[in-house]
Amino acid sequence: NVLQGCDPHDELTEKQHRNIIEDVSEEVLEGMEREKRQNLTGRDHAVIYHAVVPLVTKCLEDMPKRMKRFQKLERVVCQIGGERGWAPGSIQSL
Repeated sequence: NVLQGCDPHDELTEKQHRNIIEDVSEEVLEGMEREKRQNLTGRDHAVIYHAVVPLVTKCLEDMPKRMKRFQKLERVVCQIGGERGWAPGSIQSL
């Protein structure tokens, strides 16, 4: 599914998903009605792909950037369990 491939982390809201599906479906169905067809063609699949990708990209770009709790290499104290309990360290990746 093109929509899932463009949003692998499920960042879009249900409403955004629905709006994208409705907009793209309308475009494809209008073409099918105009050509009096009942089945999707390769051209329809291309239209879907080329319509979905920019719509998802725009939605994701317009979303506020999530603030990270820590920055890479920031010093922290971590609960590691066991006999040590807590230990100093640094964030290695985000």
